[in-house]
Amino acid sequence: MEGTLGHLLGFFYLFLLMGQMSLARTSWHTRIGWLTVLEVFVALHGAVVAILAGNGMWPMFFFGFMMVFIVTQIYGVLKNRIAIAGITASYLALVLVTYSGTFGNLFTGTPVGWADIHQITWIPIILYALVFALAYLLAGVGALLRHKKSGAKPV
Repeated sequence: MEGTLGHLLGFFYLFLLMGQMSLARTSWHTRIGWLTVLEVFVALHGAVVAILAGNGMWPMFFFGFMMVFIVTQIYGVLKNRIAIAGITASYLALVLVTYSGTFGNLFTGTPVGWADIHQITWIPIILYALVFALAYLLAGVGALLRHKKSGAKPV
């Protein structure tokens, strides 16, 4: 069994998600601070696992999951447009500093540069593609069930 910090953080994150599920229909289930911790913690967990793997992929996980947070979740957390703009600008600045080579081979001994910047889009593309694939699958199952219920032949 693995005993790394990344795995420990993974189990802790899973514990937090189980806690979130058990808090359904309570005020804690929708508390902004709690939701923010859940949404941002996955970026920390992914980065730590990648750092411990030593393959230089930590920016993909950290910036990829943070991109998902900034593109979709931040608008439910913050209402202040200046704060949203500040966080977005900070994210972009950190991306630029990281991929410009300023940090060199920090954390893993593998340098990251401009040729690797496309990696930050992989996590959001995969997550959003899975959402649309699941929606398409569920719509198809729903259509089949409606056709079966009405007695019509599926198209």
